[in-house]
Amino acid sequence: MTTPPSGPDLGQDPNAVAVVGMACRFGPATSVERLWELLEQQRTGIRRYSADELIALGHDPATVRHEAFVPAGAVLEDADAFDAEFFGYSAQHAEWLDPQQRLLLEVAWHALEDAGFAPDATGLRTGVYVSVGQPVHPPVRITELDAAGMMRFSSTDKDFAAGRISYKLGLTGPSMSVQSACSSTLVGLHLAAEGLLAEECDLAVVAGASLHFPQAGYLAAPGMILSPSGECRPFDDTADGTVFGNGGGALVLRRLADALRDGDPVRAVLRGSAVGNDGARKMDYHAPSPRGRRR
Repeated sequence: MTTPPSGPDLGQDPNAVAVVGMACRFGPATSVERLWELLEQQRTGIRRYSADELIALGHDPATVRHEAFVPAGAVLEDADAFDAEFFGYSAQHAEWLDPQQRLLLEVAWHALEDAGFAPDATGLRTGVYVSVGQPVHPPVRITELDAAGMMRFSSTDKDFAAGRISYKLGLTGPSMSVQSACSSTLVGLHLAAEGLLAEECDLAVVAGASLHFPQAGYLAAPGMILSPSGECRPFDDTADGTVFGNGGGALVLRRLADALRDGDPVRAVLRGSAVGNDGARKMDYHAPSPRGRRR
């Protein structure tokens, strides 16, 4: 996984961007190595849970008994755990901090370590491009914005996710929370590559996190996005929907020429990217486009 890319002119491509660091916690795949093992063994991280397990996860017993209830999911163990002292938080502030933003801090730190950089002293102008799911904690109302309320507000709202990582790790490049629904982190990857190629930064962290509580079990409805079978079958004629996962991941990017020059561990190379939208060419906002690509 760390073999440098080959090719006579790959290192000369001024638009090539290298992935030099990775970290993830996706359900039972709690590291990049475990995720790779899961893929190699052709196993899934989704499993079915007993009624007792689902109630322990937070479901109402009546919901678990519903005929449309699907007892499947990918649970991230210790999703509510966080080393507050390590990241310089008080116990109270850590409790206010959205669990997804805690997870983002952890995977960003680990990815920079994996790339060979001291996370809080990279020595390079480092950008941050992150995406985060719907806040877990309830929103703070405008009538609650005293000193404690403002801290709770910024600890919950997803707009503060990127700035939090930049602040905690002392990173001075562009810092953006990127939100485009399901494509958010891929759009963040595109923006990070553009930032590197435009020399807005010399190192970039791209990260995303999403947690749902309870972490497993849901109600499925005919023709909707959630799978009634409790399985994900991408690019398969038998696919009947998706199962929401729980976890987070981060990549560290550099311009390929810089990475090769400095002997960074190049894991993958991005040769180009683009962002578009299918506009109104579909029957509903939530429907897929009837055209696979733009002509």
